[in-house]
Amino acid sequence: MQRWRRRYLASQAELPDQTLTVAVSASDAALSAHSPQTASDKNQLLDLHTDKEDAMVRLAAIQAQAAVAQRPLRLAGGRGPKVPQAHCTLTHVPGPHAPLYLRGARMTYFSAILPIADGMGLSYAVTCYDGKVVISFASCHEQLPDPEVFAQCLRDSFQEYHALATVAA
Repeated sequence: MQRWRRRYLASQAELPDQTLTVAVSASDAALSAHSPQTASDKNQLLDLHTDKEDAMVRLAAIQAQAAVAQRPLRLAGGRGPKVPQAHCTLTHVPGPHAPLYLRGARMTYFSAILPIADGMGLSYAVTCYDGKVVISFASCHEQLPDPEVFAQCLRDSFQEYHALATVAA
């Protein structure tokens, strides 16, 4: 996620100097295995390290951060609506591991769409079904007027990480 967001913002000349953050569902296994949860800590806040240009350095920093106790997501602001401290949200929506059928027809695709909220106009849903991973995003048109460009940045970044993983293997 961090690479395509960084790639897109750089292409728009809007990449901030400070790192962007993501609210991650605390039920995701990567977080819940390493951080104690309370009823009030429904989400965790992670830095995306978008201030680091190298993709592998960024990924290593995110993995190291996820391996230790995380910051709970708090709502900011005094009066008026509460605004999340994250720039976007990411939730894993698990699907069945085996293919599903309805009257003999095989379901070929499973995805989810998350709502967007005030102050956080981009959300990602990561779904898994029958050995496939699908990343879907929903966005505010004012914050992301060209979702097709963003989607291409997502695909390009995936290919970049895939190539790096292939070389590392």
